[in-house]
Amino acid sequence: TAVLNLGAGSFSKPLRGDRGYHIVRVLSRRGKKVELAHIFFERPSPEAAAMRIAMAVYDSARSGVEFTELVKKYSADSASAAKNGDVGWISEEALPKEMLAIIDSVGEGTVLPPVPERNGVAIYRIKTISPPRRLSPEKDMDILRRFAKQWKMNKRLEAIIDELKEKFYVEIRDKRLEPFLK
Repeated sequence: TAVLNLGAGSFSKPLRGDRGYHIVRVLSRRGKKVELAHIFFERPSPEAAAMRIAMAVYDSARSGVEFTELVKKYSADSASAAKNGDVGWISEEALPKEMLAIIDSVGEGTVLPPVPERNGVAIYRIKTISPPRRLSPEKDMDILRRFAKQWKMNKRLEAIIDELKEKFYVEIRDKRLEPFLK
């Protein structure tokens, strides 16, 4: 309706649409028809906005702002924020692939660039790097328990799938899936 009141050559104020904002220019009018041109401004996604903020925080950390201060001010993870951002020891297998290449080339205390994660964007600081070693029950009982629990769950899941295979007939015609069915 805002466009209906504009004369030829006129511009609209920014108009909100489903995906963003438009500035419309009326080029000409013919009866009830209007020839338009517009500039469209896409509304940024929450992911893009989070990444922009994360990059600004990362730049602050690189320029010398204390990491713990940035954690207190910006972290949405209240559990780790209460511990100055400390998330504890993480095995390499649990890290995003993008991060592994960077970690191998930097040292302790390094703040890594923002990494997209399932629920947002994270910035990590390498507190310490532990040299590789064999797991031992004395030092790694929690990790060994998690492995055992995961192994047990996988075995149970395999048993359930085998039971379902006996009950149901499934025909898969997509040849690309064959490697996963063996």
